[in-house]
Amino acid sequence: MAAWRNKSLLTCWNAWKGWAGGEKSQKQKMRKFLNKWNNAGLVRVFSNWVGAVEEKKREQRLLARFAARWKQQGLYKTFRMWQETWKEAKWQRELAKKDLDEYAKNGHVKSQNTDRDWLKNKGFRNHTVASKEASLHPEQVKELKKEVKLLKDENRHLRASMHAMKKANAQRSTSPIKGLGKAKQHIQGEVGAMIASQKYAKNLQMNQQFTDGWEH
Repeated sequence: MAAWRNKSLLTCWNAWKGWAGGEKSQKQKMRKFLNKWNNAGLVRVFSNWVGAVEEKKREQRLLARFAARWKQQGLYKTFRMWQETWKEAKWQRELAKKDLDEYAKNGHVKSQNTDRDWLKNKGFRNHTVASKEASLHPEQVKELKKEVKLLKDENRHLRASMHAMKKANAQRSTSPIKGLGKAKQHIQGEVGAMIASQKYAKNLQMNQQFTDGWEH
């Protein structure tokens, strides 16, 4: 009886031991599975985070590249506009300088011809004045000489004014002109100076003719 009981107890013990070992093995397997599942989720989350960071960096690089290209296009447009403005201003300066040089050249040649004619006829006028003084009354001669002196002074003043105007025009032609508006103002000023010089030359010619008439 005792042996039978011991045998039954041994059988139960072995059965319980086998069951306990199986349960322990199942728990270990379940724990490993859960650990793998958790690790897989963590790896997946980490991978997603790395991918999101890389995508954000790529978008930032693309945005920076686009902004740099846009800035370069704006800078290029600004440079092209400045280049066109500079070329236009340079052309206006060259045109104004060409007109001034042409005017100064023509005025200088005309002035030289006038001075040459005046010197050429000076001897003849002196001879004519001397011959007419002999036939006039001394008081009349004094009055005529006074009038001639006044006209000569006026002619001298006109010549000096023309010379100063030409000198000022030459100085303005060498000064830089900035911008299209200033170039136009410069050209308008030179045109006004040309008109004033022509008026002075006309008055000078009229006074010279009047002086010659009195002397003759």
